[in-house]
Amino acid sequence: MSYRTNKERENQLNNVFSALQALCKRDIHHTGVPPQTQWPKTREIAEYSETTIYLARYYLLRLVENKKAYVTSGALNNSLRWYIAEPSLSPKHPAKREKESVAAEG
Repeated sequence: MSYRTNKERENQLNNVFSALQALCKRDIHHTGVPPQTQWPKTREIAEYSETTIYLARYYLLRLVENKKAYVTSGALNNSLRWYIAEPSLSPKHPAKREKESVAAEG
């Protein structure tokens, strides 16, 4: 039975988080969150972070719990899709800013 220290777990979590960031930012040509079909798959994140899909999924779910990532509500083509949750990319923020700027103009 393998025992992982907290430091090892934290390093793996950071590797998965870094992979998610890199994969989400590789082709951002616009502001806002792209369609879920364009979000990275669990397998892509696992390969990028050099871990198994099971560990990647485990850490990705921890990121979702900590509001650092989004996940699709169900599988798309048999894969969960993930996206980085950053304040500037949150789907709710652009609409909120738009309303605030309209109120400031009026």
